[in-house]
Amino acid sequence: MAVVTAEFQDRKQVVFESRGVSFTNSRERTDDGPTGFTSSELMMISLGNCSLGWLLDHEPLVNAEVVRATASLEPLVEPHPTRIVRVAARYHVEVTDAALLEQRDSMIELLRSCPMGNTLSSVEIDVHLDLHVVS
Repeated sequence: MAVVTAEFQDRKQVVFESRGVSFTNSRERTDDGPTGFTSSELMMISLGNCSLGWLLDHEPLVNAEVVRATASLEPLVEPHPTRIVRVAARYHVEVTDAALLEQRDSMIELLRSCPMGNTLSSVEIDVHLDLHVVS
C-alpha cells in the first residue's frame, strides 16, 4: 500500500501526497465554519470512494452497464470523546439490465464489505441501496 504524507503549512492548509499526486485541504475558518473539508468529511470521502469503487469493481456490476452510481454519507458524531458512531450510507445506482435487480442483496453486502467499511468496524454503517433500471 502507498505511503501518504501530510504536511501542515503556514497554519492554513494540509498538503497530502501519495504516488506523485497531491491534494491541498484548507484549514482556515470563516464565520461560517471551515473553508476546506473537515476530518469527518475527509473520512466520508474515503468511505464513498472505497464503497462505490468496491461495488463497481466486483460481480455483479464489474461488467454491467452502470449509468450512474452515487453515494450520500451522513455521519452521526458524538462527543466525549468526539467520534463518528454511525453513518447513514445511501447509495443510488442506475443500471440498464433488469436482471441485476435480483442481485440487490449481494450488492448491499459488497457495499458493507469494502476495505474502508471494514476498517471502520467500530462505526455502525446503515446501508440503503436504491437500485433502478433505466433505458
